[in-house]
Amino acid sequence: MSDIIVVLNEGKIGDQNQLYGIVEALKSQSPNLSIKYTPHNELKPLKEIINNTCRDNYKKLTILTSGLEGINVINEIADELCPNIVVLNTAHMIFKEHPSILGKANLIALPKHSIDNDFLKHASEKKTEIIQTVGVSHNSTPTIIKQEYEKYAKEFQWLQGKDKIAMIVLGGDAPTSEGEIKFYTAEEAAKGADLIGQFCKKGNYQLMIFNGPRTGQYNPVTSNKNELAHKNAELDVTTSAFVETLQKYMDPSQFKLYNFSHISPSPYKAGFWVVKNAKEGLCFLPGESTSMISEGNDNLPNRTIIMHNGAMNETHIKHVKSEVDAGRTILFTPGFIEASVMPKIDFTSRAKPASAKIADILLKKYLSVK
Repeated sequence: MSDIIVVLNEGKIGDQNQLYGIVEALKSQSPNLSIKYTPHNELKPLKEIINNTCRDNYKKLTILTSGLEGINVINEIADELCPNIVVLNTAHMIFKEHPSILGKANLIALPKHSIDNDFLKHASEKKTEIIQTVGVSHNSTPTIIKQEYEKYAKEFQWLQGKDKIAMIVLGGDAPTSEGEIKFYTAEEAAKGADLIGQFCKKGNYQLMIFNGPRTGQYNPVTSNKNELAHKNAELDVTTSAFVETLQKYMDPSQFKLYNFSHISPSPYKAGFWVVKNAKEGLCFLPGESTSMISEGNDNLPNRTIIMHNGAMNETHIKHVKSEVDAGRTILFTPGFIEASVMPKIDFTSRAKPASAKIADILLKKYLSVK
């Protein structure tokens, strides 16, 4: 049986959650796996484990990495690897650095919308297997979101007795594969509040508002990063614009902001549980967040709506299209305001969650489980 080392990217919650999701999917099928964790920026212990594994032909090791930092880790340890070791990188998009690990990583898991034929051809030539998924892996399972609700139940008491409940996850500034930052601005947030406010007012929905670490992270005029964003009690300008505009349509008793802070975790997963169990629940998700869309669509069938925004790059646009084409969600249109209801979706062709697909391949082809 292979030991598993999970390399966690310090400070990158989305990257970490991709790996936690794979681990949970592995453990659900093989609970006795030996799994250990190590930070991406301290590789000495990992290199010692690699060297010990390579000295013993009977030992096996699987190394799981994620994102750009994971690519850098693979490049740093590549010269010390041996056939006893299987290496995987998972990411929400192709980085320009990904070709550098072809032939070094055994597997790369990527959303299928981000992969082109040239990359597949190059990977095949280098003997690196590409796992194509719809969306990305994550650790927001039904069990987890229920546990999160139980943990934060007091924060949602204001919704008791309410049948029609919506939640929105605000967008955030996001990089392209080349590192250029695209912005989800205060002006765009205000326009979104106009739409959501009208929808909730006409449909008599209560609204939970969640933002994230990338919401209001950059000044779109100067491109300067706000180093204090979500590190103190002050709201970022983008979130403020949404909340202030929303008050034109909804009484403050009808909505609540769950402001993200780097000091304490966000209870957005508990919000998923609330929406899932509401008589009429809806979840508005930001188009530039591959991980949030994947989490929402896997947990809330027939209850998610994607909102396009200016922070979306070409990869994000392709991802949203792949989710819609797979029958997992729909796009927001102004017509929803008039109808004030969620159109029905046929989920007969729902794709398997990315974490489950990746775990299946690892267990069947690379991990010797007895």
